[in-house]
Amino acid sequence: MSWPGTRATLEGVTSHLCRQPVILLFWRVINCRKLWLIGLCFLLLASLGVSAQQFQPKAIVFKSAPEHSDDELLAASGLEKGAPLTVAEMKDHFARLRDSGVFESVLYEFDGENLIFKLSPASQLYPVRLPTCR
Repeated sequence: MSWPGTRATLEGVTSHLCRQPVILLFWRVINCRKLWLIGLCFLLLASLGVSAQQFQPKAIVFKSAPEHSDDELLAASGLEKGAPLTVAEMKDHFARLRDSGVFESVLYEFDGENLIFKLSPASQLYPVRLPTCR
């Protein structure tokens, strides 16, 4: 069983392909694949370059955390002043502060010069008492 009009359409395509030299058809397919492969390689290299790029913040600033000193926050986040960072490392340090449970919300921003952490203290913190060993 065939669909109405299918045979005429296929015959038209077949006759069009038969008029084209085989080498020309082969060349078009190869060029299409070459362009696709070149584009894929370009995207891969571009993504590797961006992820490996390092930034060196001139200053690391903590906003809205008056009960903690900058040195305490640097130690809690694992950051070091003057150390170059990749985007992935910035996200890791952000996650350390966020997951500490001390802050309700943690946001970070790198403006090209300064790495800025915006911290909102948690509304409910409970004191922890550990038994002393004697």
